[in-house]
Amino acid sequence: MRTACIELAKYGITVNAVMPGNILTEGLDGMSEDYQRSMAARSCRKASRR
Repeated sequence: MRTACIELAKYGITVNAVMPGNILTEGLDGMSEDYQRSMAARSCRKASRR
């Protein structure tokens, strides 16, 4: 998305986007490692911890 912002700014176009993904929070700490790996594998970005 950052590239889109940079490329389109010269035309006066702004980009607002929400990238789907997962944030590992305390709520997911109790989930199994297998679940967390499968969750990360489905994401285009790796899950990130805050």
